[in-house]
Amino acid sequence: MNRKTAVGLMALIAFVGVAQAEVFNVKAFGAVGDGEAMDTKALQATIDACSEAGGGTVWIPAGSYQTGTLHLKSHVTLSLDFGATLLGSLNMEDYPTENLRPAREGQDQCLLYAEDATDIRLEGLGVIDGRGTPEAFPKRRPGQRGDNRPRLLRFEGCENLTFSGLTYKRPAFWGLHLVDCKNIHMSGLTIRFLENGVNNDGIDLDGCENVLIENCDIQSGDDAICLKSSKNACRNILIRNCRVCSHTAPFKFGSSGYGGFIDIKLTNCYFYDSPMGAMKLAVVDGGRMENIEISRVVMDNVGCPVFIRLGNRASTFGNDVKKPAGIAKNIRISDITATVTLQDRDQSGDYSEREKAKAGPIMISGIPGHYVKDVLLENINISFPGYATEEEVDNVVAEDETRYPEQFFFGVLPAWGAYIRHAKNIEFKNVRLTTREPDAREMIVLDDVEGFVQKDTTAKRATNFLQILTDDQGWGDLESFGHVMIETPHIDRLAAEGIKFTHCYAAAAVCSPSRSAILTGRTPYRNGVFRFLPADHYCYLQSDEITLPQLLRKKGYQTAHFGKWHLSSFTEERIKVEGEWPQRFKNYGFSTDPGQPTMDDYGYDYWLATGNVARPSHKNPENFFLNGNALGRVEGYSAQIVAEELVKWLREYRDPNKPFFITLWFHEPHGPIDSDPRFLARYPDVEDPDLKQYFANVTQIDEAVGEIVQALKDEGVYEETLIWYTSDNGPEGDTEYGSPSKGENLWSNRYRGSTGGLRGRKRHTHEGGIRVPGIISWPAGFERSGIQPGEVANEPIIGSDVFPTLLEIAGIDLPENVTFDSSSILPILENRDFQRAKPLYWRNTSKEFRIALREGDWKIVGTSDYSKFELYNLIKDPRETTDLSAHEPERFQRLEKALIEYDTDVLNEGPDWWKRDKTAKDMPGI
Repeated sequence: MNRKTAVGLMALIAFVGVAQAEVFNVKAFGAVGDGEAMDTKALQATIDACSEAGGGTVWIPAGSYQTGTLHLKSHVTLSLDFGATLLGSLNMEDYPTENLRPAREGQDQCLLYAEDATDIRLEGLGVIDGRGTPEAFPKRRPGQRGDNRPRLLRFEGCENLTFSGLTYKRPAFWGLHLVDCKNIHMSGLTIRFLENGVNNDGIDLDGCENVLIENCDIQSGDDAICLKSSKNACRNILIRNCRVCSHTAPFKFGSSGYGGFIDIKLTNCYFYDSPMGAMKLAVVDGGRMENIEISRVVMDNVGCPVFIRLGNRASTFGNDVKKPAGIAKNIRISDITATVTLQDRDQSGDYSEREKAKAGPIMISGIPGHYVKDVLLENINISFPGYATEEEVDNVVAEDETRYPEQFFFGVLPAWGAYIRHAKNIEFKNVRLTTREPDAREMIVLDDVEGFVQKDTTAKRATNFLQILTDDQGWGDLESFGHVMIETPHIDRLAAEGIKFTHCYAAAAVCSPSRSAILTGRTPYRNGVFRFLPADHYCYLQSDEITLPQLLRKKGYQTAHFGKWHLSSFTEERIKVEGEWPQRFKNYGFSTDPGQPTMDDYGYDYWLATGNVARPSHKNPENFFLNGNALGRVEGYSAQIVAEELVKWLREYRDPNKPFFITLWFHEPHGPIDSDPRFLARYPDVEDPDLKQYFANVTQIDEAVGEIVQALKDEGVYEETLIWYTSDNGPEGDTEYGSPSKGENLWSNRYRGSTGGLRGRKRHTHEGGIRVPGIISWPAGFERSGIQPGEVANEPIIGSDVFPTLLEIAGIDLPENVTFDSSSILPILENRDFQRAKPLYWRNTSKEFRIALREGDWKIVGTSDYSKFELYNLIKDPRETTDLSAHEPERFQRLEKALIEYDTDVLNEGPDWWKRDKTAKDMPGI
């Protein structure tokens, strides 16, 4: 969709009707509301009085108001309270057609009517019920002229219309019918049109412009969201976040197509239980259909998933000129998942030809000499039922140029996946089509097609890797992990579409060590990064450690890093100002020690990084380096800065012929915490400003994740990208929701992360310090393995498992003669049995219990000098409240011995830098 269209939609969202100063209660005008009395006159009198006063609100309190046709007028808000219902009269005489503009299609009668009006609002929690049952308003019978079935609503030539919150039920004919209207916003509507016969369209927009339909729940007997153009074009229309089912089509345009359809966008919708098809895009009366974008749609139990038709019915709908065949071009459909199903078998036990035709393939069809052009289908995953026989392979498909546009009219097509005819420049990119039962037909059949391109349709591509690490995010700091206030919809969606690991661990209780384990598969004291790294420190990730990006780069992967690094030398000089928070710094440096490895040595081709945390805070950081060059002050907030650079890399620097490995290590929610006001505004009910800052900081991460995931989808690589989301350790600070921390550093009051009730926090070897959120999303991989979206895994995993898991997926053997403290969890990701080779192990530098080992459900913790140990069953006692060492003596003795042996082995192998640290005084051998 072009920029002009996008700007127009934003303007549409912003339009506001007249400020409503006066309220007109329908009861004051004689409305009874008992469901028996006819309240038409009273309701109309209220509307008229409101209009004559220059505008206001017509208030309909709780009650049932029987009525015939009501004429709505400019600057009037019709507001129905909860418990208020407008009941359409069952008497056709209550729907007079005098003073109504003749309808272009169908009969004139309607319940609600407006003509050439502006600033009309229908709002509230009430119900508008047409009571249009087949018994009350039967469809015409043979020999009878016309129907006597009123629409629920008909607006013609109106502007600035808002529909918000109401429930619409049981129209006798079409439901919400808007003709030649402009600036329309429909939000939060509930539409229930399933139970009353035929022609019960949900929303019909005929020749309308500047329309936003969002967050609606629609069930309709006929087309649910239907665009028509009996005279003028429908243009500049956005439909999003809707849940829709229909007996005929959730989304359709083209039943009238004289004016055409231009700049139409539909995104993030769910279509279900729609047996006659899901998305029908047709232009058969001479109009133009172009610039159509459909994305992010999940479809369950539907008929033909995609039908694109250019025909030549050439109906005029009362217009003077009969047009030749129109134009259909520039159509993009992406990120679609669909399950196509057949309806019930007939009495013989077979499926009828009609039912097989309804469950047909993707169909794209022009007519001879008039082609559907420039269509892209990208990131499509559709499961078809199969069942076609050998006799149906050679079915002849009629042209039917002049017929009403329905896909199943063409019968059982000679392809089960896609049938394309009279088309040019059709591209299938990452389109995966499968059948659940054998089918004798070809997957794709082309007839008179020029320029068909099919990329990566069935072949497995190399998996891309995106490892996301947050800083100091607690196990309970996501809505998907139980937080009741933090908003993290994008990250939660990864969990809903992937696997949530409830027993995911960081390899250490502080930052630098846990990062080193991710890149090496080795526990921190073994790889040398035993503590967090201050500026100009002797400790770093050594050059002889083999890193994940090194091995993947040798395999042909592009490698990139974005965000915090904290594994090698950096410099910063504090500007000391008494009592100033956050602290300020100057003279930043990155990779300043020539004796330490560079980012290239570690295996990275491209990197945007800080040596440690964002300075002076997340807002306008000053210590970013891009490929070695200091950037100085960067305007914005850290999470969005790294997200923007990552997206830029994806779009401008990525080689599309190579897979990629990215480490995205956010600074948030590590301090100094500073959150964008737009995220603070999402928590108006949180009175504690420091708590609000923390919540907003996590949402800041979430928004950045959402931007990156969308970019992956836009680039067509999301399906084959494994995203591993986790945190480097538990939350900083002393408290979650209660009193903030004490101390001179007032900004530390913002450290309010949640452990989800687990014992301990950052720096602790108890669960609150090391158990962290864990989410893995891998759409294509999980589909191949039969992993269902939203699975929850209880197997313990640890950050160091990233190393062997990604190598195995990439087909790279583990380096020889190297001791690893990790296991590939690919069996879990492929729905196979998983056995860990070694127990999980930790050594940290602070608090009383510094070493720990977990084997199965059991965890033992010990002091650094081996003088004290405690034993816990984490399944029965996840908060580690009850030491079971005395109750399980044999298990305790075995695990105590195993922990000491493991710890001794690690300390003997790794560099002994730890001996120079003040924390070493209580360690064995010192």
